[in-house]
Amino acid sequence: MRIKRNLITAGVAVSLLFGGSSAAFAATQYPAEGGTWQYGLDTWTPTASSSYQVGRCHGSTAKTSYGEVRSVNTAANSWSRASKAANYWGNSYYYRVC
Repeated sequence: MRIKRNLITAGVAVSLLFGGSSAAFAATQYPAEGGTWQYGLDTWTPTASSSYQVGRCHGSTAKTSYGEVRSVNTAANSWSRASKAANYWGNSYYYRVC
């Protein structure tokens, strides 16, 4: 029982150490078109990501120095996601409605 507790404690510590720093440059906005847009840089990977959810057809784009990724047109009330390997600077994030 004690070993299991120590393993769980170690797992939580590792999650906090690595997971806590993951989305240091993330933001959430609520665009005029409606819905929720989340975007930013995962500093552990590093990966630029853009996610959007709204009540109509929509999509997300992440643009980095390595290129651009655009999600497919996504159905209403589902999350669209676009992620691309990134540097720590010069990344752009976009959402769109269809």
